[in-house]
Amino acid sequence: AAIEWMRAVGRAIDRGFAITIDYGHPAEELYGPHRPRGTLFAYTGHRTSEAFYDRIGRQDLTAHVDFTTLARAGREAGLEPAGFTDQTSFLLGLGAAQAADAHLAAIDNDAERDREVRAIAALLDPQGMGRTFKVLIQRKGLPPHPLRGLSVSSMAHLLEGHGH
Repeated sequence: AAIEWMRAVGRAIDRGFAITIDYGHPAEELYGPHRPRGTLFAYTGHRTSEAFYDRIGRQDLTAHVDFTTLARAGREAGLEPAGFTDQTSFLLGLGAAQAADAHLAAIDNDAERDREVRAIAALLDPQGMGRTFKVLIQRKGLPPHPLRGLSVSSMAHLLEGHGH
């Protein structure tokens, strides 16, 4: 369904950007020998499991996105790749550290500030969500232009693999 969705996005845009943020990998990493069981997981209460038939209707089933194939589907629909990076690099490139400092400075309550620090850290953690979540930016009808969200790191070369 993601491939058809990307094709529909490409057809719908005359000029602009399509930004896809999700957990996933380029094809070469996603389909590597270190993932013989794939990336399908069940999620309940922020915990993962491979017990797909337990708690039917009460847990989420999900799999990681193949960003190589998604980028290819976008190209077929006229979208040009503008960049690919991880969430940590994207948010830092957009100024997340400075925004977080300003946000935290405005909080007077220590418990609330601690909660916010943990939430921000989770988004940026390169050992967790910050690395697992990827950002694919595609453009249509616009010339190549440096984007702030891609100023820290770009992994666009990783999308040149062979999608499945």
